[in-house]
Amino acid sequence: MKTGKNVRKAKDILIDLLFPEKCLGCGERGQLICPLCLSKIAQKKEQAGPNIYSVFSYKDTIARKAIWCLKYRHNYRLADQLGKIMFHLTKQKLPLFYKVNPLEKILVIPIPLSRKKKWVRGYNQSEHLAKAFCKEDKYNLFSFEKRLLFKKRETKPQAEIKDRRKRLENIKGAFFVKDKEKIKGKTILLIDDVVTTGGTLKEASLVLKEAQAKKVCAFTLAH
Repeated sequence: MKTGKNVRKAKDILIDLLFPEKCLGCGERGQLICPLCLSKIAQKKEQAGPNIYSVFSYKDTIARKAIWCLKYRHNYRLADQLGKIMFHLTKQKLPLFYKVNPLEKILVIPIPLSRKKKWVRGYNQSEHLAKAFCKEDKYNLFSFEKRLLFKKRETKPQAEIKDRRKRLENIKGAFFVKDKEKIKGKTILLIDDVVTTGGTLKEASLVLKEAQAKKVCAFTLAH
């Protein structure tokens, strides 16, 4: 385990030397999003839907750049930074989560990709956000679970479908729960990068509730 961490650390140092990180907002070297630019990103105040919450407004230029880099550049360190930000905003955005039984962990489940898309892309940004989110948990409240919710068929990207009704039809029946006993009676937090109409998160929530989850909320980077 230590060998793997050391290799990754050495790789990160080499990348820093060859390709120094620059802030997506101001271009300052050192961080992908510097504290000043982070403070300027427009936060999303209203909910994206029932039990669907978001951190940033997708209309914000820096937020869009960050999500693009996260999704298409496989930027693990950006995922770490953004996952930590999401974690530290849970008390503000999801106060009800801190009223559940402290002895009962909340399951953090990333929105999965289909097997084909995961193979082609080799990376699920929602999974890395969720993992970074849970790594920041010093209170032992959350449990990262990536092998409970699966996508059983390929669907057309929701962003390419403009009609709301067709979006819902596109994602209907796309998810399934592998181990319903681990879901039953649990409080669940779904993690994704972006929500538009909320069709994907609603469908995933429905499948989890059918598996008798006690409560399901969704948390995304942007809306």
